[in-house]
Amino acid sequence: MQQRIGIEASTEIYQAAIASAAKNLAQELDIDLDNYDITEEAYEALMKAAASKFGNCHQYRLYVLNSRPYECYTCKTRPVVTLNYGQTFKIGQTCATKKERYRNTLPAPDLFYLVEHRGSIFEVLVAEYVKLMLFQNSHERRLIIKQNSLQPDEMLLPPGNKILR
Repeated sequence: MQQRIGIEASTEIYQAAIASAAKNLAQELDIDLDNYDITEEAYEALMKAAASKFGNCHQYRLYVLNSRPYECYTCKTRPVVTLNYGQTFKIGQTCATKKERYRNTLPAPDLFYLVEHRGSIFEVLVAEYVKLMLFQNSHERRLIIKQNSLQPDEMLLPPGNKILR
């Protein structure tokens, strides 16, 4: 342990520090470790796996490459809207890869997947939320509404988005 951290200390001090850190984290997460049959090493591995799974996420945008009709999940007056090249179909986030998220096909074949922000799950959820809220007040949304003769109060999210988290 000394070699990895670079601080000279006894094994007992390291073990006490690890136990204290685990206890503090458990308190923050409201987890009573006394109720679980788990070693400190197994708990550390669990926390490392969680950090790995939720620490490497990204917020992305799906852009339209071909002007044509696309499905609209939040439109009230029509299920399909015409989007033009470069307009936003969806703003999303994932902790998976593009291939894991969409397998081999995006929601439509003529969409471009662009990673806009990388970070922890919290950071990308915040980025997604902010960008979805900004979309509601964007010139792009107003143009899509006008082009498709939609009501001003519909399509508050990009056409490919179903919910606002």
